[in-house]
Amino acid sequence: MTQLPSRFRRADRTHDGGDAQAAQRQPRVGLWHLALIVAVVALIALNAATLLSDRIHTWAYDIVSPVVQAICGMACLENSPTESRRREFEAAAHKAEQRYEALREKTLALVAATGTLIVATELTVATMNNLAGTYQSLKNVARSTANRVAGRLYRGSTRRVASMAGQAIPIIGSTLIWGLTAVEIHDACDAMTDLAALDAEIGDGKGVDLGTVCGIKIPTVAQVTEGVARGWTSAYQAAAELINGDGRVSVPAEAGRPTDAQARGLWCRIFGC
Repeated sequence: MTQLPSRFRRADRTHDGGDAQAAQRQPRVGLWHLALIVAVVALIALNAATLLSDRIHTWAYDIVSPVVQAICGMACLENSPTESRRREFEAAAHKAEQRYEALREKTLALVAATGTLIVATELTVATMNNLAGTYQSLKNVARSTANRVAGRLYRGSTRRVASMAGQAIPIIGSTLIWGLTAVEIHDACDAMTDLAALDAEIGDGKGVDLGTVCGIKIPTVAQVTEGVARGWTSAYQAAAELINGDGRVSVPAEAGRPTDAQARGLWCRIFGC
């Protein structure tokens, strides 16, 4: 084989050495490309993961945010989705807290109003119970008073009807009239006393004046007889006016004078001749 001159052989060695170095550098460039591709794919996968998973996004944000904040401050993170969501959450939480406070105040006011209503209801129930007891007591008193007054009226009416014949007896009948009148005045005074007691239960007890009935003075039998002797026609007219003034019963305003024969006949029939 023909050998080249030395100067050409040196150049050939240099060329061979350059090719060898280029061959050695070529694989290194391929590894850098592969690493770059892997890094890009990893970044893309991480970005996709942060978009699809809140937990991964939060994890990545917690790692990146301190670095970014150290480089350019918090202003670089103000427009980030995480900060925007955080601000929205804080605003929503503040609004919810305000609504909670308003609702709590309304609830406390409602509880206070309910307590007041319960107290008022208890007082109303107690008052109604007291009124029911008072009503029952007044009902019993009124019934007892009505029974006593009705009994006196019945007994007085019975006495008056049963004694009509005795009262018609000349002269002697005046004693019966006086006795019956005294009994009726006592009954009326007792009825007024019962009505005064009933009025005291209902009000102040000043609606009934006992002196209107209990203060009536009853004339004696002698005074009655003397009044007849002085003028029996005047006594009759006065009594007739009082009876007719009631409006429910009517009697003759003037009594006819009996003849001597009528008077003698009545006297003889009663006392004998």
